[in-house]
Amino acid sequence: MTETHPIATCNHLEWTPVSELEIGTWLETEDGPDILIKKIHHDWDTMTVYDITVDNLHSFIAGGILVHNKSRFDSTFGVQR
Repeated sequence: MTETHPIATCNHLEWTPVSELEIGTWLETEDGPDILIKKIHHDWDTMTVYDITVDNLHSFIAGGILVHNKSRFDSTFGVQR
């Protein structure tokens, strides 16, 4: 994921950019239990990433974690600007 990709967090019930995630943050998952961030690893290698848009759906599950498919978002769950 890119550093601006929004991830659903349980701690504040909001979308949080990947770059702002911290150790101790809980991530929303598809069907629980939620995932606690215990360690953060930055991978600075160059790689191809894809930004997908799904009509009428603004969030989806990636790797078991609830993520948003837009880079601009309101911080509360489910609210688009």
